[in-house]
Amino acid sequence: MPKGIFSFLGVAPDIPRITDPEKMRKMYRYWRVRVMYAMLIGYMGFYFVRKSLAVAMPVIEKEFNIPKAHLGLILTAFGVTYGVSKFINGFAGDRTNPRYFMALGLVSSAIINVFFGLSSGVIAFAIFWILNGWFQGMGWAPCSRTLVNWFAAKERGVKFSITNSAVSIGASGVVFLNGFLIVRYGWRSCFFVPAAIAILVSLFILNRLRDRPQSLGLPPVEEYMGEEADISDTAEGKQYTYKEIVVKYIFKNPGMWIVSFANLFVYVIRYSVLDWGTTFLMESKGVDITQAAWIVGGYELTGIAGMLVGGWAMDKLFKGFGGRTCAIYMALCALFIFLFWRLPIQSVMLNGLLIWGAGFMIYGP
Repeated sequence: MPKGIFSFLGVAPDIPRITDPEKMRKMYRYWRVRVMYAMLIGYMGFYFVRKSLAVAMPVIEKEFNIPKAHLGLILTAFGVTYGVSKFINGFAGDRTNPRYFMALGLVSSAIINVFFGLSSGVIAFAIFWILNGWFQGMGWAPCSRTLVNWFAAKERGVKFSITNSAVSIGASGVVFLNGFLIVRYGWRSCFFVPAAIAILVSLFILNRLRDRPQSLGLPPVEEYMGEEADISDTAEGKQYTYKEIVVKYIFKNPGMWIVSFANLFVYVIRYSVLDWGTTFLMESKGVDITQAAWIVGGYELTGIAGMLVGGWAMDKLFKGFGGRTCAIYMALCALFIFLFWRLPIQSVMLNGLLIWGAGFMIYGP
């Protein structure tokens, strides 16, 4: 990381190695637990200022007479910006201290939410939400870097699943919260309150999260767990530059492209329900805004159960063949979404069951 105003983002330096095996074991156990819950709570905080618009959108649409097409363009621009940011900041995240990089992204996103809540025009809404998309892209790279630094390959599947549950917990939490706030304090509170929570979470990240084990006097996790080092740390990996590793193991990896293509459709469904579910339930199903918020929030919570069952099914029923599990989950998700869309159901409970069924299935892949 170059010297200058952002030099504090640089990777934390190594300190002398702890030689006492018992002290090393205790410290490793303590810090692995600590960085895990710091990442979990930290990434939950990102969703509090990422999905703050979901419940407020139908009220904003009505108050400012904004066409749905314009709101759709804003959401699309957010998604594109977020994707580009996530890609670029993925490279930056590998060269920075996740403790500071993650906190910076979250507090910046919180500030943007405050500005959005103070705005009263479609142009301002668009500018601030696009900026929010950029800062949101700074959230996942620090998590993935920290997971790789602190957990060995054989345990990362479980740890990634635990960290990924922050997505559902955070998204459902802000939808439930904003469903309560909007009927009592107006739509602007849907941005101010989550922003305040996110700022507190960013301080929590600064306090709890740490960079690599070596920065605390501990050995690399592969050495500690008795595993081979990652490709970038091996003799083979050191034959390549970082750019060459990315090209060889990502861009020229057919499996990566297949998974990415499938994930595209997963995100289309997932974000469609999160972003438009409240509006659709109110306008097409006759559900009030509080009930709609609870239905959409429940969609995320059932996703946690879907992830757990999907992992069990892949390991126990399909002997590790994830493709079969994903195909079944996605087919059933499509069925639930189709029934929710086409059946003329006005029952809050039945609509909720269909959405929750889709949520259970969409998180399996």
